[in-house]
Amino acid sequence: MAAGLHAKAKAGDSSGLLALLQEVEVDAKDATGWTALHWAASRGREEAARTLLDNKADPNASNHLLWAPVHDAARSGNPSILKLLKEAGADMLAKTDGDCTALHFAAKYDRVDAIKFLLMDEKADVNERNKAGQTALFIASSHGNEAAVRALVEGGASVLISDKASRTPEDMAKKKQMHAVLSLLEEAGRRQRAERLEEAEASMKHAEDLERAGRGEEAAESYREARASFEMVGEHERAQAATARLQALC
Repeated sequence: MAAGLHAKAKAGDSSGLLALLQEVEVDAKDATGWTALHWAASRGREEAARTLLDNKADPNASNHLLWAPVHDAARSGNPSILKLLKEAGADMLAKTDGDCTALHFAAKYDRVDAIKFLLMDEKADVNERNKAGQTALFIASSHGNEAAVRALVEGGASVLISDKASRTPEDMAKKKQMHAVLSLLEEAGRRQRAERLEEAEASMKHAEDLERAGRGEEAAESYREARASFEMVGEHERAQAATARLQALC
């Protein structure tokens, strides 16, 4: 009977769902650990998702990979289903076993409307990394998803963050010869590097002022901030200078 419920969810058959829900548990899972709500979300079946949620489907149900309906809704790209899930109490920041969020899924499948909806959440971190250290922008760039890259950059995504293999979104676009994406990333990168360098220089000056004032602990924190920013923009000698000043304080 659970298979029938899932089939109705896939097809978006709300009346069929209502009939089967008289006999089948709404959160019954299939062999993959998915519920009917997972299937409705993955197929973009808004009315089916609404019917299931109205009948107390768990918006945070997950399988052995910790995939929740919010991940499937982001993958299908339907912001209306994401809204339904949020209103039903879904954890919009839920992570899979690989630490991927709904934003990672939306980026992978070039779902711009889903990206914009997810970034409206004040708790959302556009630069959240998965276990491989990859941001949503990294994933969108790796797949050549120009629209997603643009939406993420406009939403504040950093072009400068590298993954655990020290690869940046620009590196991936270059490697795969995705010229339109690379052009977007290079333009954003120039702006972000200039801004980050300015921040690093300001942190360095602030640290020096604090050091002269005898406020060593605060100075050390500012030197650390300056070092991190210099490293991010490739100013390694200046990062080493910040490290030297930091060590002199200790």
